[in-house]
Formats: sequence, C-alpha cells, structure tokens
Amino acid sequence: MKGNEITIQPVDAVNREAVIGLTVDEKHSRFIETNAESLQEMTEDTKYDWQSFAFYEGERPVGFMMVGAENETERYVWLDRFMID
Repeated sequence: MKGNEITIQPVDAVNREAVIGLTVDEKHSRFIETNAESLQEMTEDTKYDWQSFAFYEGERPVGFMMVGAENETERYVWLDRFMID
C-alpha cells in the first residue's frame, strides 16, 4: 500500500484507542463531538444502527466517520460524524 493512499477500515478493538486519540484543531472542536463521545453514542443509541469507520493514510489513522439511520424506502443514510485529524 502506498503511504499517501487513503483507506477506510471499521473501528474495532484493535484500532479503537487510536481513533479516540484523533482530534480536530481546537478552534473547530465546538462543532463536533469527540470520537470517544461518538463511539459511546453508538453503544447507547442502537435505534439507528450506527457504524463507525477510520480513515487511514497508509498504516496511520487520520480520520473518523459514523454513519447510520439508513432509510431504504427513501434511499438515504446519515453521515452523522466526519472528522480529519
């Protein structure tokens, strides 16, 4: 894999702590929950079947997203969280 190639991997027990450690610039922190808060919401709010993913540049995690609330009738899914470290 090339070092500047971006891949998307599910957040799991192996990469969870690295994803929690990702942050946005301090001046942007008021616009988004922390990744720890998002992962906690996934476990508590099961109604929307949230799924979380990490963005990787090579072997290094650089971002996070959380998606869910799929509506097959109206054909949409929410991209509820999106952050790049």
